[in-house]
Amino acid sequence: MQKRRDLKKTDLRGLRLVGKAHLEYVDLEGANLERAVLRGADLSGAILKDAVLIDADLGGTCIEGVDLLGADINRTNLRTTSEACDGGLAGTAKGGPNTRAAKGIDVNNIMLAINWECAGLSDEVRDQIRAVLRGTIPTEKCK
Repeated sequence: MQKRRDLKKTDLRGLRLVGKAHLEYVDLEGANLERAVLRGADLSGAILKDAVLIDADLGGTCIEGVDLLGADINRTNLRTTSEACDGGLAGTAKGGPNTRAAKGIDVNNIMLAINWECAGLSDEVRDQIRAVLRGTIPTEKCK
């Protein structure tokens, strides 16, 4: 089992980690990551429960298995890429979305994020969102 690095409730506003930052299994519960740029980081298995991610950029970030329960993802860029995880959340062998997604995503909160429709959400979460939207989820800009 992976040992967690404890960064609970830390103030990391404006943090910039662009590239292949290794943040796997980091405990960021309640951390303030407002306006943080974590493009391309590997957050797989991390805990972001109750974290503040307002205006954060998680584009191209691996969020497979990340716990986002209660996280404020208002205006957070959640667009993933097929390279974000090695066969994980954002990509499969065919380059399409995988059904393994972050945990604890609040359907009412997810739509406040930017590019949420490109986040590789699980089929269960996508079905819940479709019910709220009463239709299909636009994915044209995800290609």
